[in-house]
Amino acid sequence: MTNDIAIDQINQRMEAVFAEIPKKYQRFFHRRSLNNFMYYLPRIKGRTEQQEIAAAITAYLDEFEIVFPLELNIAVAADLFNRHLYPVARKFEWRCGFVPIVPLRACWVLFPQLAAVFCLVFLLTIPASTFYCLPL
Repeated sequence: MTNDIAIDQINQRMEAVFAEIPKKYQRFFHRRSLNNFMYYLPRIKGRTEQQEIAAAITAYLDEFEIVFPLELNIAVAADLFNRHLYPVARKFEWRCGFVPIVPLRACWVLFPQLAAVFCLVFLLTIPASTFYCLPL
């Protein structure tokens, strides 16, 4: 399944699916991840595992084509990713040393929470004698 023809066919299908998506919804299609998976697929040792990965990517594309015209939002996109691409990503982590990248927008969401935790820890480590009342 992972000969050049099958990889090329899947790549062409990915590009065809991506071309049909309006710009507003393109962020829901994990194009960079899919391109990385297909590029590094030949590095996966074991024909069976390569076929499983190619089948998972094909299943993702099949379901994405069905879901996209009807309903596509962040919840549906996350569900598709978790069911089809997350297991593939885990295999690439184990086999090829892939590292998941946290998007920058997620950092902006986490920063206030981390700052609050840091302030709380800082306040809890200040000695109690610091908080004695000063004479008026």
